Parts: sequence; C-alpha cells; structure tokens
Amino acid sequence: MFLILKIMNFEENTSEESVQGMKQEIARLHKENEWLKKQLEAVRKELKAPQGGLFRQKYAIQILDSLPDMLTVFDKEGYVVELVSNEITNHVGMSGNKMTGKNMKEIIPEEAYCKVFDNLRKVVQTHKSSIAHHELWVEGEKHYFENRVFPLDENYVLCLCRDVTNESTSKKELELANRRMRLAEEIAMLRHWHYNVTTGYISLSSSIPYIEEVESLKWQLEDFLKIIYPDDREMVRLLFTGKMNNEFIKYRLLCNGSVRYMQTKAISSHTHTGKKVVEGCMQDITSLVQSYHQLELLRNAFNKLSDKVVACRLDASLIYANQSFKKEYLPDQLVENSKISDISALRCPEPEWKRLLERIVSNGGHMSYQFVSKYPDRESRKTYQVMADMMVDRIYGDTIWFIMRDITPLVKAKDELIEARIRAEQADKLKTAFLANMSHEIRTPLNAIVGFSNLMTLGTSEEEHHLYADIINRNTNILLQLINDILDLAKIEAGTLEFVEEEIDIYEICHNIYEMQKDKVHDGVSLYFDNIKEELHVKRDPNRLYQVINNLISNAIKFTETGEIRFGYVREKEHILFYVKDTGRGIAKEHIQSVFERFVKLNSFIQGTGLGLPICKMIVEKMGGVIYVESEEGKGTTFYFTIPV
Repeated sequence: MFLILKIMNFEENTSEESVQGMKQEIARLHKENEWLKKQLEAVRKELKAPQGGLFRQKYAIQILDSLPDMLTVFDKEGYVVELVSNEITNHVGMSGNKMTGKNMKEIIPEEAYCKVFDNLRKVVQTHKSSIAHHELWVEGEKHYFENRVFPLDENYVLCLCRDVTNESTSKKELELANRRMRLAEEIAMLRHWHYNVTTGYISLSSSIPYIEEVESLKWQLEDFLKIIYPDDREMVRLLFTGKMNNEFIKYRLLCNGSVRYMQTKAISSHTHTGKKVVEGCMQDITSLVQSYHQLELLRNAFNKLSDKVVACRLDASLIYANQSFKKEYLPDQLVENSKISDISALRCPEPEWKRLLERIVSNGGHMSYQFVSKYPDRESRKTYQVMADMMVDRIYGDTIWFIMRDITPLVKAKDELIEARIRAEQADKLKTAFLANMSHEIRTPLNAIVGFSNLMTLGTSEEEHHLYADIINRNTNILLQLINDILDLAKIEAGTLEFVEEEIDIYEICHNIYEMQKDKVHDGVSLYFDNIKEELHVKRDPNRLYQVINNLISNAIKFTETGEIRFGYVREKEHILFYVKDTGRGIAKEHIQSVFERFVKLNSFIQGTGLGLPICKMIVEKMGGVIYVESEEGKGTTFYFTIPV
C-alpha cells in the first residue's frame, strides 16, 4: 500500500517518461514476488518431509563416520583435498590432516599409486565412476583393496577405498578349489549333469569322450538313451527323471563299436524358474571295470592252482593267499588277521622269518629253496619247492610273494628210487650170495642122500637100515622144500602162482599142522595149539594157508632150542588173526625190518634159503591180509598175519 501511494505521489511530481519506467519496475517486482512465493512453497513442502534432503544433510556426518570404507576427496591432479570418512578407516599410515594437500604418490607405494591414479584419470576424462584394485602392506600383512572413484564436479573426485582381503582370499581359494575339482574330474573322468524334466534336455559339464560324432554338451534325453546299451536304458531313464535318488547305478555306453562302463548318481532334485531340475554326476569307470575283470581272472587262476600262492608284508603279515594255501593253513582264519610267523605248520617263527627275509634281500629279492612243512599234531609232512620274489613299492609298502609247489611225490619218488637202487644192489649181492648158498644147500642134502644110500647097502642090521633111511628121508624133504621155495618164488615173480579157493575148516588145517610138527621140535621144547575144536569156515586156498602156517612153525622150530612154541588164531570183526609165538633166540631190532626180504638169512649156520618168509608175505598179501612180526632178542619172536573173513 505504501508502495502504491508512493507511486501516486511520484506520478504527480514527475514527467511521463518517469512514469513509464516506474511501471516496468513494478512489473519486475511482481515477477520476483511470484518467484519468492514458489520458493516459499517449496521450502514448506521440504519442511513437511523430514526424511528428505534436510534429513540427509542433518545426519550426513554421522553417516560418513559410520562407513567402514576410507573416503577421500582428490582434485583432478591427485592431491588430497580432505579425508571425509572416519579416521579409523585410514589405512595408509598417515593421518587425515597430514594427508591434506599432499599428492597420493607421496602417501602410497609406487605400484599402488599407478593403479589408483590411472583409475582417477579415467574418471576425470570420462566423468563416469570406475573401479580398480591395488595392494598395500598393512601392519606387516599384505592386503587387497578395491578403489571406486566417483566424479563430484569438474575439479574434484571422491575415492572410496575398501579392504577386500577376505573376499579376495576367498575368491582365490574358490578358484583354486575349482581348478582342483576340474583337474580331479578330468583324472577321474567325472562330469556333472542337469536334466530339465520340463524341456527334456540333459546338460553336461563336459563332453563325453570316445563319442566322436557328438560335441554338444546338451542332449535330448531320448538321443542320449540311444547311445546306452538297450538293457540299461530304462534304469537310466528312471534315474534322470528323479525316480532313483541317492544310489549309484552302473550302465554301458555304446561308443564306436566298443562298450564303455559308466556309473551315475542323482544328487538333488529341485525347482528352478518353475521347472523341475534333476542334478547329478556321471563317471567313466571302464578302466576300473577292466582292471577288476583282469584281477578276477588272475584271482580265479590263482585259486585253481594246486600251488600255494601267498603274499605278505615285510613284518610277515599276510595280504593275500589263494584257496590252496587257505585250505591247507588257514581253514578257519581271515588272511588279513594272520602272519606267516604264526602258522606253526610253516615252521617259520619270528627269528626264522627275519633270517629268511635277510637271505631274500641279500639275494637281490629273489630266492628258490626247499621247505618241509609239518603239523605238530600230524604225522604227515610235505616238502615244497618255494620261489620267493620281493616287489618294492614305496607307496603301498614292499611285498614278498611266495609260490609253494608241493614236491612231496617227487621227493618220495626220488627217495624210493634211491631205495630201490640200493635194494637192487643189495638183491644183486644177495642173489650172488644165494647162488653160492644154493650150491651148499643143495649139496648138503644130496651128499647125505647119496652117502647114506651107499651105507644102506653095507648095513648089517635092521636098526642101521632104519637110521640110514630116516636120514635119507629127512634130507630128501629138505631138498624138496628147497626146490619148492625156489619154484614158488619164480611163480610169484612171474605172476603165475595159482590160488584155488574152496570152503575150508581153519581148525582142521591148524590141527593137522600140529600133528605133523609136534614131533619135530628139539628136545626140551613143547609145541602147543591154543584153539579148541570149533567150526570156523572160510573160502580160501587151503594149500597156501597151510604153506604159510607150516613155514612159520618150521622157522620157530629151527630157532627155538628151549621153552615152547604156541600157535593159533582169533576171530575178529572183519578178519582172522593167526599167530606163531616162540621163546627162541629172537631177532635184533636192526634186522626186524629185513626179515621179509628175499635171500636174507639171519643165521648162516642154519639150513635154509632165506625165501620162506618173503614167500609167506607174498601169499598173505595175495589173500588180502597183512603179516608182521614182534620180537625181542634173547626172549623170543611172534609172527602175526591176517586173512579177511
């Protein structure tokens, strides 16, 4: 109002031109007034919104102080204008006040300076924020930093420097782990897969080797199933569609005419962007399967060997044994819980094992030797030819393999051959002695027969004739027995000795022998037949049975000068046991084993060919029985023999 009055008063006192100028001034003031009203309205609106700009301005200092990052304002030449963050964030070793006005190259090392300043220059030139990385040593440790530079205006930039050491270390460790995992996957021929149930596509982490025509990492399920062995396709389909979780399945791939063995497993099943996804891994196990098959072939081959194959560590602990070895030495034990030094039959206790090990090592890891195995609780023993071979392995430990070949039959055959050669040499000597003895044995009774036959013609009395006739008869029997023994031996050796079996009474045969022999014993000697009359019938050759019993009694009569001779038989379960027992001279222990050998005479001064007992032995064995002797020198001898009932 005051302004209007002033204008009216001014109009009265001024000219027309002045009035025009005042009107223009009024119009300008009016516009300014309108602008002020708008500004006032804007201020009022801002005051009604405390979270707006004024709120940020009010708490800007607290916000900056709470940030963990170092915030520094630089000019475009790299000089520090101000450290705007809390001093705690300062990691360059110089306070914020001292940094102000200094160029960044005076504050940080050359290498870090180059990276930060290059990033700053880039922002100055492009007027766009940029990110770079640099390294600094903080308190003796290397730290990794990320510097983000933002343009403020034409002259200043803001540098946000953040310590990303933990993130960088984790990232590097993750990258290293990924590299290791990829390397492990390559070595193990392992690859991951994802199957999208909705789209029906399988995605592989890497291509499948050995399938030259396929390079894609993405397959339709039906196309993938075409390269799988027909019998395995349904099983693989179930696994990919999430119906066989948490179990490995093995299947075969048909690759260029050959078969590859694979195993796969579904690891998880989840939904991604509304689509069901099954995730898993697959591995090529062809080499493993082939190695397993080869191992099984070797194991089966080893188990079918009659040789015993065993492997052990240097401490004698077993790691492998084939079936032949386990059957003989470990029938009820586990191989892994056993040691060679603990198997008594191998006769290799700890000290002996150490000596054997030293011999193998000193011999270059290879050795061949003979070994006799014997169980403490058994009479049988076996001889083995052992081949030892040491395999040096620094990873799994040194191993010694033993191959034990049973050469017991060969050793026995060799011993028997040597024994047979010795017997043949002895037999040759005995035959020579036999021929020499025969000349004496035959001449003696012949001389008696011829001599006393001549004397009979000169005899003058009946008594002399009877005496000479008795001598001639006795020597004739000796000569006849001699010839019969020689003929029987020849027949036995030629296999032509005949056995004519018939029903016989054992008691009758023994009683007849007793009646025939009772008067032939020496004076002072008695012959006893121990059995009473009872019927005991068997089907045997009576002449051969008679020959054996009579021969044994005749021998007893020869060597028994005092005491008695007893003979008889006992019925047992499956055979009849005969015996002839005397109280004669007996047989020395060293000669007992040889009494049944041919041409053996223990007393050269008593008539005989040394063929009677060998002939008895052959006859008894032909009848299916056995013959043996028990004797004590100076006390007497008992001969036993059996025949089956």
